Amino acid sequence: NTFVWGNFYLLSNEAIDSVADLEGKTISAFQKGNVPEIVLETVLKENDINCTVNYLSNVEATATAFLGGTSDIVLSAEPSVQQILSKKPGTHVLDLQAEYKKVTNNADLPQAGIFVSNEYIAKVKDYDKYLDLLRNSVKSVNTNPLTAAENAMKLTDNFEKLGVEKLAAAVPGCNFGIKSKEENKKAIEAFLNASNDILGTTYTIPDEKFYL
Repeated sequence: NTFVWGNFYLLSNEAIDSVADLEGKTISAFQKGNVPEIVLETVLKENDINCTVNYLSNVEATATAFLGGTSDIVLSAEPSVQQILSKKPGTHVLDLQAEYKKVTNNADLPQAGIFVSNEYIAKVKDYDKYLDLLRNSVKSVNTNPLTAAENAMKLTDNFEKLGVEKLAAAVPGCNFGIKSKEENKKAIEAFLNASNDILGTTYTIPDEKFYL
C-alpha cells in the first residue's frame, strides 16, 4: 500500500504559474536516476518544455544553491521546502504532484509504501490489522501534524535543525494518505511506465495479486 503521494516542489525566485514558465530556464534538481528525475523529466517532456536541468547530489544541495543565490529555480522536497520558505519569504512554489497528474491521465504519484511478501501473508493470517494501524497512523498525522512532528523529533535528531514547527508545517505537503486498490494500481502502472520512458528501465506491470 502506498502512503506517501509525492512531496516534490519547484521553488523559484520568479513567478512560475505553470510549467510553461519553465521554458528556457535552468533548474537545479537532485537524485538523478531516481524518483525525482522521473517525476520532473516526465512533466517537462509531456509539456514539451525545453530547459536545462542540472542534477546535484541531494535535496540539501539544491537548498544551498537556492539560498546561496547560485540557482534561481530548484527542485526541493518537504520538509526542506519549509526550511527554505522560512529563510526566503516570497519564494514561488509549483506543486509538481499536480503537474504530474495532468500528464499521467490523473494518476497520483506513488512515492513510498509498504510491501508484504507472500511468505509473510501465509504465515501471519491477520496481517490486515497492520494495514489498519497504518491507516490510523496516517489519519493521526494528517489530523494532528504538530503532535506527529513532536513524536518524530523524539525518534530522531535528523530534524533538529528544522524544528518542530516547520516540521509540522511540512505535513500537508508530504501528501500522506491511504487510497483504494484501484487508485494504487493506476498510480503504480503510470509510474513504472514513466520510469521506463525516462530512465530506460524495463519494469513490467504487476498483476492483480501485487495489490492488497
